Amino acid sequence: MDNSRYAALFLTESQEHLLEINNSLLDLERGESDASVARLFRAVHSMKGMSAAMGYNSVTELSHEMETLFDKLRSGGLLVTPPIVDTLFAGVDSLEQAVSLATATPSEELDVSSVIERIRMASAESPQTLTAEFAVAARDKSASAAQPQAGQRHIRIEARRLDSLMDMVSELVIARDRLTRIAESIGDASLVEATLQASQIITTLQNEIMKSRMVPVGQVFDRFPRLVRDTARSLGKDVDFRMEGKEIELDRSMLDEMAEPVLHLLRNALDHGVELPVDRKAAGKSPVATVTLSAARDRATVLIRVADDGRGIDQGRVLPRAKELGLVDPTTTELSNEELIRVISRPGFSTAERITDISGRGVGFDVVANKLRSLGGSLEVRTTAGAGTSVSMRLPLTLAIARALLARVDREIYAIPLT
Repeated sequence: MDNSRYAALFLTESQEHLLEINNSLLDLERGESDASVARLFRAVHSMKGMSAAMGYNSVTELSHEMETLFDKLRSGGLLVTPPIVDTLFAGVDSLEQAVSLATATPSEELDVSSVIERIRMASAESPQTLTAEFAVAARDKSASAAQPQAGQRHIRIEARRLDSLMDMVSELVIARDRLTRIAESIGDASLVEATLQASQIITTLQNEIMKSRMVPVGQVFDRFPRLVRDTARSLGKDVDFRMEGKEIELDRSMLDEMAEPVLHLLRNALDHGVELPVDRKAAGKSPVATVTLSAARDRATVLIRVADDGRGIDQGRVLPRAKELGLVDPTTTELSNEELIRVISRPGFSTAERITDISGRGVGFDVVANKLRSLGGSLEVRTTAGAGTSVSMRLPLTLAIARALLARVDREIYAIPLT
């Protein structure tokens, strides 16, 4: 049987399971062992079954070994320690690579022998040999947690079909408006009534299609906890990452576009904003920094905000650099909020003393500002020296339809967005 036609579906479902595994591992690392181990076991078990059916041996073998380790954690045969969590993160990274290679090139398989051996060594450890200081018993206390919860029914549909429906309903709305004007000019009461009824149905159809395209921002937000953890660890920083407003909905197309700006803002906050633990202690702060990613509705827009309680943007470093590059008047003594955004959003602008894998090339705010302009959004920065920075992106709910006020000037008609 040719399984290639199912590869795209397998990739989509695997990505959802991998996201669940990553987030559950983060919960496990924080000590939330009971429910997270049950979620991990279910997700890996599902991937094992799916990959076996597709004939992806590397994915199947790796999933099986991870499932064995999760089973020991679930039954209490092993305790959760930092080395085991690191091993599991390495396993899920290899699992993601194996899935990508298998779906892209079915004839090739990723060599997962080394990570499998590492997982087997972790599975063979006894609780007595593990570091008790970090150990947390991981038992599945709730039988109901292992059962899928009843909920709304869903079906998978290609995004292009929704795009096509939106295009057609947009044309239908334009035709509706023309029919309404024609009916009013004719003055036939029954025609006007029928047109009004059709108009109401078209409006309802438009709203339902719009709703079908709306998805929670959590679908993008859930990608970032693992990234924040790994980036903070590589920088030697302790970070408490929080997410708020994951239930806020955005148009699918808008949601896909906002992922890159959020990524840049988070990396910027971790590298430039958050201080090292020793520096935070010296400043009288908690050694653990707080970085918050939040979403909130504001009328016809959504506010996506990345905030940290770090050092803030130091104008003492930004202003001299801006003068050096000729971005502000040489006599300027202080930058306004608008000037600060304009300066730090310039391509290549950076105050970093050295270039790293994370920052220093001056592309972070530049990418964010350009993306927001292309989406019809805006950027707002609030910073206090020594107290932190908050960067807000204001985005329209959707790019599909923009309601507008029509105004005629002489022979020309202008459409002004209602927002």
